[in-house]
Amino acid sequence: ETFVVDKRSWNCEIGKGFDNAENGERSPFLFKGPVARFRLPAVDGASSGDLKLVSGDGGEVLIMWSPPHRLRGIPIYQFIHFLDEVIHHEKSWVCMDSVEKKAGCRGRNMFDACEHMIMPEVACFDASYAELRTDWGPPDVFVSHVWAESVGVTRAAIQKLATTLQQQGSCVSNVLSSAESTSDGPRIWFCTACNNQFRVKYELGNNVLQSPFAEVLQTDTCSTAVIVSPLRALERKWCTFEFCFAGARDKEVLLLTEDGVAQEGQVTPQALHDLAKRLVHFDCRQATCTDPGDGRLIDEAVCAMGGYETLTGN
Repeated sequence: ETFVVDKRSWNCEIGKGFDNAENGERSPFLFKGPVARFRLPAVDGASSGDLKLVSGDGGEVLIMWSPPHRLRGIPIYQFIHFLDEVIHHEKSWVCMDSVEKKAGCRGRNMFDACEHMIMPEVACFDASYAELRTDWGPPDVFVSHVWAESVGVTRAAIQKLATTLQQQGSCVSNVLSSAESTSDGPRIWFCTACNNQFRVKYELGNNVLQSPFAEVLQTDTCSTAVIVSPLRALERKWCTFEFCFAGARDKEVLLLTEDGVAQEGQVTPQALHDLAKRLVHFDCRQATCTDPGDGRLIDEAVCAMGGYETLTGN
């Protein structure tokens, strides 16, 4: 495959950034340097990712491979480190409704992390967090989550999941207790960290059944889907779609809270009762979506899968 690089190939910005605090306008988000991307040929119908060129100040060009989503899994303990980064990020974050969240705040969430950490420190290099800061590879576990959930709850839940997997001996060896072995063990696919947040609309596309979420859940390596904070997650269209899609693909689906894995009896009797009650009355049609455009895409995908009644039944 031959790629032609000319002046039109290079981009210094993509889309619009967050609101400017002074004038309320949305200013462009700039890459750290000019970037050129070229889609690599698919192999056996599967994406091969992109060839990426990054131009430096001195005229040098860095040639990189941007892997497809099915290879962007993060080792579970490196993912926990990511969550710790969100909690302890040294800057004070002014978040939604002008709420200030200082370093050490476990109430920060993925909306906050995306705006204050991922976009300015990672996505500005036209990459996902997984690509730039982890030993990425094929994911074993798909994590469905609510962006508004606090990082403290998410971290506690993932730590319980890691302990459970280690006790089960599922893809995890005893060396995980060692600080030197954070790249070992199962890999997690978590959209905030594994999607390129500068290109999320582009990567999502116009067909949910061909989206990164569906792509990862259909891989042979991904055997498990985990729903974090299921009582909240199953009120959201994306999480509901992922929950049902994973079940339809015969993946093991685990319900995970900050107390642990529900199926392992690690949650309190009251929490288990609430979960059971929620599932008894579960109906996909009741889920909501922040982005109306995403909601329509999910509705179209569900229709192609047989409709909401079929999805709920599965």
